Amino acid sequence: MYPEHQEAVYQEQLDILGEDPNVAPTWEQLSKMSYLTRVIKEVMRLFSPPGIFRRLTDDLDLGEGYKLPKGSTAFILFYYLHRDPTLWAHPFKFHPDHFLPEECTKRPKNAYYPFSWGPRSCPGSTYAMAGNRTLISTIIRKYKFDTDLTFDSLEYKYSILLEVNQGYMVRIKPRY
Repeated sequence: MYPEHQEAVYQEQLDILGEDPNVAPTWEQLSKMSYLTRVIKEVMRLFSPPGIFRRLTDDLDLGEGYKLPKGSTAFILFYYLHRDPTLWAHPFKFHPDHFLPEECTKRPKNAYYPFSWGPRSCPGSTYAMAGNRTLISTIIRKYKFDTDLTFDSLEYKYSILLEVNQGYMVRIKPRY
């Protein structure tokens, strides 16, 4: 949907790994993939799990006279948190620059939870990010992707993750 971002990710991979599409990235090279990391985080912001349930261990004062008592269950909706216009410059657009360091420092640390948080957070989050960068780095150097779908025309359904109703209509072409 965004060939300019795909091209920027591809160029970053060439800069870090060189021309050979069969070179596997090292851990050090993965850590240099800042643009790819921003793209992955932006996809995860927009297509994270819809939310999670948590039992409150203390009273939670929401302000303006609203309080959730200890022992109650709260449903935290990531869909709305990750699209809150008070936290995100472009809440309903694909905008990898949301994850530039200077943009991240503007937001509270609890504004982005693709892997949940606290003692019940995903224990494999570091592995998942490394795996995503490795996979995308490998395939983006070998293939080019395009689609006729536009971001604004997508319709969604809830599952374990937010899914696109239209399916995944993507064309894949070898780069070489």
